[in-house]
Amino acid sequence: MLGDALSNLLSWSLVVGIVIGFALSKALAIARVCWEDKHEPLPDGRRRSRLAALRIDRRWLIGMLAVSFLSWSVYTTNENDQANERNAEQAAAFAARVQDCQRQLVEAINASRAVTAENERISAENDRLPREERTLLADGQRRLVEWIGDLLNPQDPNVRNRTTADPVRQQYNLDRTRQFFDAAGALNDRIVKIHETQDQNERDRPKSRPALPDPNCGE
Repeated sequence: MLGDALSNLLSWSLVVGIVIGFALSKALAIARVCWEDKHEPLPDGRRRSRLAALRIDRRWLIGMLAVSFLSWSVYTTNENDQANERNAEQAAAFAARVQDCQRQLVEAINASRAVTAENERISAENDRLPREERTLLADGQRRLVEWIGDLLNPQDPNVRNRTTADPVRQQYNLDRTRQFFDAAGALNDRIVKIHETQDQNERDRPKSRPALPDPNCGE
C-alpha cells in the first residue's frame, strides 16, 4: 500500500514539476537581480552578478538528494514486492500442480488396487469352481454305480427276489432309472453353469491397469 502511494506520488508529473519549479526559481532570482540593479543600484555603480543568482541553493541540493534517495527506495521496494508476488504466484502454481499430481497418483493407486482385488476375486472363484465340478462329477459317478448296482441287485427285498421279466421289477427299474437320469441331469446343468461362470469371469477379468502419472508431472 505504501509503495503504491509513493509510486503514484513520485511520477513523471512530479519530476517535471520539480524541473519547472527549479527553472522558475532561477528565473525569478535573475529577474530580482535585474530589478534591484535598476531600482536599487549599488553605490559604486556595479551590477549584481547574474551567475550568483544561478547558483544552486544547498536546500535545493539536499532536496534533490532526498527525492533521489526516496525514488530509489520506492523503486527497489516495488521491484522487491513484484518479485515476491511473482515468486508467490509461481509457488502457488507449483503447489497446485503437485497437488494435482498427488491426486492423480492416489486415484491411479486406488484403481490399481481395485484391479488387483477383482483379479484375486475372479481367481479365487475360478479355483473354487473346479473343485465344485470335481465334487459333482464324483457324485455323478457314485450315483451311476448305485443305479447300476440297484438294477442288478435291488435293495428292496420284495423286488430283489423277482425275475427281470416280472412287471413289478420292471417298473422298479424304470422308476430307479428315471431317478438317476433326473439327478444326472441336475448335475450336468450345474456343471454347464460352472463352465459358463468361468468363461464369464475370464471375460470380466481386467485386462490392464490404470497408468500412473508422468514422473515429470508437476514440474
